[in-house]
Amino acid sequence: MKRWIAILMVALMTVSVAGCSQQESGGAEGEAEKEPIVVGTSGNHKLFTQYNDDGELEGFEIDVWNEIGKRLGRDVEFEVMDFSGLLGALDSKKIDTVANQMGMTPERQQKYNFSDVYVYSPYKLFVAASENSVNSIEDLFGKSFAITSGSSTLSYIQEMDPEGKIDIVVYQGGGNNYILDIASGKVTASVEAVIPFEDIKESSGCDIKQVGDPIFYEQNAYPFRKDDEGEALRDEVNQALAEMREDGFLQETSMKWLKLDATEKPEGME
Repeated sequence: MKRWIAILMVALMTVSVAGCSQQESGGAEGEAEKEPIVVGTSGNHKLFTQYNDDGELEGFEIDVWNEIGKRLGRDVEFEVMDFSGLLGALDSKKIDTVANQMGMTPERQQKYNFSDVYVYSPYKLFVAASENSVNSIEDLFGKSFAITSGSSTLSYIQEMDPEGKIDIVVYQGGGNNYILDIASGKVTASVEAVIPFEDIKESSGCDIKQVGDPIFYEQNAYPFRKDDEGEALRDEVNQALAEMREDGFLQETSMKWLKLDATEKPEGME
């Protein structure tokens, strides 16, 4: 009898331990479900995503996404790559979204689900410092306008100049060649975001200036794939962004990095 009681107790202990193991395993699986959010960024877009002297990523986008991760209870991993490859990496599921002051153009909206807008970035014309005849798009009719290949700003210019009165000069690749040509008077003007303009001017070493009122506001939002996973993540991110706007985190972070509150929709903007 004692022998059978001992066997029964061992069996009960085995079942109990197995049950605990299953519970622990289930907990581990629960944690595993919350995989890191992989965010693609270039790491070279000043003020938004850049490296500091210690070789660490910093900037407006980095602070915002670290806060989103914290509020969603998920780790955030940044994948740094060339800007031209970011959307391709999103398409191939190497990353979950892009944090690089991505403009929400109609063409991109057809392909991706975007988050709510988190930055309204004003763009102004810029010309050589000696140029005083240009202050608006209409002043460029019959004159040349520089734009880099693949720039989302081309669609804005074409919308404001439907008859094609502006001579568009397309520059391939990166670099400051178009800025040098504007400074020398070879090309009349181009357009640039107000936020980074002074840094661009300083780094180029060119004598240029911005003129007139903003000709458009680029709406920056985070793109997600148009699938169930992408839509679910987009909805979670929107909830976090709404909370961050409500409690002032977005505005404070904008003032910290951009020196202005670019998170509020400008008056009169549709």
